[in-house]
Amino acid sequence: MKLKGELVVVPCVSFGARARLATDSGRLTPIELVALRGIAAGLDDVQSLSQVVGLGQRPTLDLIYDFWLKGYVVVDTAQARVRLAGEAETANRGDGLAALATAENNLEVVPLVQELVSGAVLPHIGRPHSLGPESTLVPTIRTGVSLEGVTRGEILDAVRREVDRRSRKLGRPLVAQEAWIEPDQLLTEAATGASFVQQRRFLPLVADIEMDPDSGRLVFQVVEAPDVPPPVRKEIERKLSLLSERLPEQLFFKRLRQEFERSASDSVPTEQDSALERLCRTAKGLQDTDPGLVESRHDQLLELYRDAVFEIRAAVNAAANVRPIVGYAAHEAEVRRMITEAERQLVLGNPWIKADALLDPPPDQTECWFDLIKGALTRGVQVFVLWGIQADSRLENQARNALLDLAARHPGRLSVSSRSSTLHAKIVVRDAVESLVTSYNFLSPPTRRDSLELGLVVKGPEPTVAPAAVLDLLDWARHAYPEHVAGQRMLLLPQELGAEEPALPTFPHAPEALDAVAAQREGAAVAPAVRHWAQEWEAVADELDELAKAHVGGADLLVDREHREALWRALRNSVDRLAVLSDQLSVDVVTDRFARLLRSRLEAGARCSFVYRREGATDVEGGPSSRLREQAELFPDLCRLVEARSHAKVLVSDNEVTVGSFNFLSYGGEYTGSTSGPERAELSLRVRSQKAVDDVLEALAGEWPDAFQPLRGRRRVPAEAEAAARAPRSLQPLFRSLARTSVPGDALLEWFESSESPWEDLEALERAGVAKELLATAMASAIAAASEIEGPEGTAWRCRLAAARWSAQDFVGAALLLPTVGPHDGPAPWLTQLGASVEARSSSYSPEIPSAEAMAPHERGAVVLLLLVAVLEQGRFDYLDLLAELEASVDDELRSWIGAARRYYKAVYQPLPMDLLRRNANRKRLQEAEEEARQEFSKALTSAENIGFTFPLGKHTWDRLKRSDGLLGRVRQALEDGDPAALAAYLAGPDGQGLDVEGAMDDASYEVRDEHNERIDERMRPTCLKRLNRMIEKAGAWTRFAGGSTPSPADARVLTACWDLQAAIGGLKESKTLTKSGVAEPVQKFAVLRLQPLFDAEKP
Repeated sequence: MKLKGELVVVPCVSFGARARLATDSGRLTPIELVALRGIAAGLDDVQSLSQVVGLGQRPTLDLIYDFWLKGYVVVDTAQARVRLAGEAETANRGDGLAALATAENNLEVVPLVQELVSGAVLPHIGRPHSLGPESTLVPTIRTGVSLEGVTRGEILDAVRREVDRRSRKLGRPLVAQEAWIEPDQLLTEAATGASFVQQRRFLPLVADIEMDPDSGRLVFQVVEAPDVPPPVRKEIERKLSLLSERLPEQLFFKRLRQEFERSASDSVPTEQDSALERLCRTAKGLQDTDPGLVESRHDQLLELYRDAVFEIRAAVNAAANVRPIVGYAAHEAEVRRMITEAERQLVLGNPWIKADALLDPPPDQTECWFDLIKGALTRGVQVFVLWGIQADSRLENQARNALLDLAARHPGRLSVSSRSSTLHAKIVVRDAVESLVTSYNFLSPPTRRDSLELGLVVKGPEPTVAPAAVLDLLDWARHAYPEHVAGQRMLLLPQELGAEEPALPTFPHAPEALDAVAAQREGAAVAPAVRHWAQEWEAVADELDELAKAHVGGADLLVDREHREALWRALRNSVDRLAVLSDQLSVDVVTDRFARLLRSRLEAGARCSFVYRREGATDVEGGPSSRLREQAELFPDLCRLVEARSHAKVLVSDNEVTVGSFNFLSYGGEYTGSTSGPERAELSLRVRSQKAVDDVLEALAGEWPDAFQPLRGRRRVPAEAEAAARAPRSLQPLFRSLARTSVPGDALLEWFESSESPWEDLEALERAGVAKELLATAMASAIAAASEIEGPEGTAWRCRLAAARWSAQDFVGAALLLPTVGPHDGPAPWLTQLGASVEARSSSYSPEIPSAEAMAPHERGAVVLLLLVAVLEQGRFDYLDLLAELEASVDDELRSWIGAARRYYKAVYQPLPMDLLRRNANRKRLQEAEEEARQEFSKALTSAENIGFTFPLGKHTWDRLKRSDGLLGRVRQALEDGDPAALAAYLAGPDGQGLDVEGAMDDASYEVRDEHNERIDERMRPTCLKRLNRMIEKAGAWTRFAGGSTPSPADARVLTACWDLQAAIGGLKESKTLTKSGVAEPVQKFAVLRLQPLFDAEKP
């Protein structure tokens, strides 16, 4: 379920930034030009110059001051005189003052806001009062302005956006040359009459909201947010999801969850198409845009362009080099190296800290962690230590005393809180360039070093480049540190930590807007301009597509419930391989729904491996592992289970691997209902890289080769995947939809209903090399959804689909699709109409057929076959005259078939008796079945006749039944005479309702009754009835088989004609001439299928 168009009100706080503003033109303003000319003419004092310019003395002084800063004038303070200098003096000699750059230098306070969900700085937008009910207001953790994580570039961008808004409002072009924040703007609370300092504002947004039915995670998509740039929108979406987990009892999120509970749905959450995919799709087919719609389409494309640029920037920032770390020794060596190489800041996170682990060196090392941390502090490195798995966790006294003593000796550098950070994550962050996320509790190692530990080290592509995953980890660590004031000292920006952000590629500029309406009003040629505009947008989309292809993969950080969402997404979408390693396996996760999704992956051919150490809570006999074992038994070649000592937490889905602290199969990611945050924080690194997946699987295969070696081998890429890889980016959402469904028609129809260029999409699908069946379905979907199919392109695709339907023996579909006029590469319209009438078994419709001379040879063959089917199957003997006309113009094979049809008509004058022919199919098998039924009947009759009785009534009754007019006597006589028809009539009974066996037996007993008994007693009665009923059952089976094997005289006469016809046209099934003759080949297959009972019937 999706809640669409929900109002979301984001709280903000206003503040001001100092900015230096100038005109956008870059040239001197009219006032500046007049003033400089006046100075050049000798007006060298303030009073005379102000009179000429028309300004007061103070503005004139400000103007001279700006000229002086620019170097255009020098001031003689003793004489209070001013004259031209430098560049202005030189320009004046050549009469070039008008070409000088402006000297405008306005210092103003520009109002801005910081929204409190993501912390982004925005122009002064929003409202002074909240919009809508209280339940639409988002609760936040931030309470006021906090700019520690905001870069100068972000502030300058916000200032420029605000200045642009002011420029449009004033009608005067202004630009911000530089901007900065004064301390008083951050420290001063709103005062009476203050315009914007530290005032509350409220930013209304419109969002679509979904709840993942598997993970329970709320997913937000901001669909309307004026003046909010794409990066901020994405961050707001992400932070809203995280806030919904940390503050679930707040009214805003509580209301949303209640809405979803009232409309529970098991539907799979929709995946959003990327902005670049939407841009590439929208940029196609713009050539025919109506001039009146150009402006709105340009605005739409511009918004998609900005979003696509943001996506590519995010991909560039996510680029990283990743290494798996396996085992205790490798982890300890890696942590030691990172501590030793730290230059400015080090962040350590571990749920538990033991004194012996802190103070004693690890095996095969000479220094303990305490000494290494002390060495880092001595070098001037700032160190933060996060610890504690629960809110009430306590440090061991010895470890606490050692760390506090070290902090006292290095004041302000070592930060260790006495309060828990409530985390299960194990992390090391070195400066802003490198981090380790792992399953290994390096500050509290196990006593038995016999489990697998696995982590990932992520670094930037260059030694000094800070990848986005590391910066996100630092941001998370600052918020997770329990002491707010001390946590604010944690450095977040790359520049503060001696690093730099990745260099961004050069992006193509968006095309200029085209005012097509104005051009049309002025009488200019609009169509060429629109085509040029469309080509520019298509070229920009192609350039961005190439940039995106050069920046794929990368690493990102998963936090808390995002893990569970990743697990369920892997269960829904994994195509080739799926692997999950978890310390524990619990019913919280391994549910019946989990098993159903796993089975769907296995049925699709995905290779799956699971490793766990122990089981947790259970709800079924055999534990939750029984659900996994059931799938492993059903798919032994694809699904493998390993129960082993492993502490690693890994999720592999195709070419994506996630490694960290989250137990995917046991800890379901459920959080407490308090507003104090999650029960424990979980972190993992997710890497989209074929190499990273191969490295991790190689390490796992070294531990459990039977389970993970099969996952390492690369399968042959399916044809669908190869086509998807060749398809343009604009079609990638379609291929994703096709991969998720078993009914491609639904996905294709939904795609083409919203496609603005269906014919171009079909061409792209064909170039990508999709299967013929899929292309035919796509053609049908496009034609069904298109608003116009009579144009040249629509007509061409209709002809192609008609040819495809003809080849699939759907002659009715071909006739409906094919235009009646115009060139046709496939079957002619008249031929499709004839085929449709024969396929539909029309008894009266006869399309107009050209003469034999006007037909192509392959068309004559198709016509003959269609007419033969109409004559023989449907009794359309009026077509015999047309066949006679064609007889002279066809080859000998077809001529012989026409003659056979004519002879059959003269012999019986009726269509082929299909039911009679079907009864004669497999005659030998029927005869064998009849004989087998006769033998079974004979045995049952003998058994019924030979019942031993110990009392006279039973013997006398059976003697009576064996007489020629008794039940057993009549049945025996029919068997010996071989007369199944007489037996069937007797068994039907006098009323046709069947013979009453028990009544016949009792009647015989009554006739031979004595003074003691008149019917067989209950002791022998069941045995007698059982044998008699079994005999009757077997007799009925014999009569049914025997009755169908002997035709009546009339049927025999018709069958004789059929055998002659069968011998004459038997070559139709294997005719090599027709299989090579274009439109006739599908008709040959159709004719064989329709006449199949004739070919299957067996002559006695």
